[in-house]
Amino acid sequence: MSESSRHRVAFHAYFYLGPNRTLEELHGLLRREPRQFGFARPPSWRTIERWSARYDWQDRIADLEAEARKRDSEEQLDELRQMNDRHAKEGRALQQKAIQRLHALSENELAPETAVRALVEGIKLERLAAGEATDRTAIEGGIHVAQVNLSSFSEDELRQLAGLTGGRPREARRRRPT
Repeated sequence: MSESSRHRVAFHAYFYLGPNRTLEELHGLLRREPRQFGFARPPSWRTIERWSARYDWQDRIADLEAEARKRDSEEQLDELRQMNDRHAKEGRALQQKAIQRLHALSENELAPETAVRALVEGIKLERLAAGEATDRTAIEGGIHVAQVNLSSFSEDELRQLAGLTGGRPREARRRRPT
């Protein structure tokens, strides 16, 4: 059985109920306002359930919502690209102004750091817009151990600590004469 206009109208009403839609809510809406949706008599609860199953309403809604999310994501990505392009251009323009200012400085002027700062900020802005890091961060491996005064520990406590860390007590590490 092919989908009729009655089925499509009911589906669209169901879809436009929003993300928290239920068939119960659709049934109530169609019972309250059947003529607004072109129904002389509202469909029964069981009829709505059958239509939903027969015409795959849940899958169709999932597809429509996925398409809307994809469209939103593409629009957002396009806006992000435009913003990055704008920021990169502004960064390059700021660099040019800074370089012009540096070249225009005479040896007697006292504020070249302002021009240098503009150059650095322009470079950072251009790198950020290109998706690059603006600062260099170094990560070093290894374990950092806080300095602890071990003189307050007893020999038994020190042996227990050594055992927990995989170390051996001092006596066990000594070479025995052969």
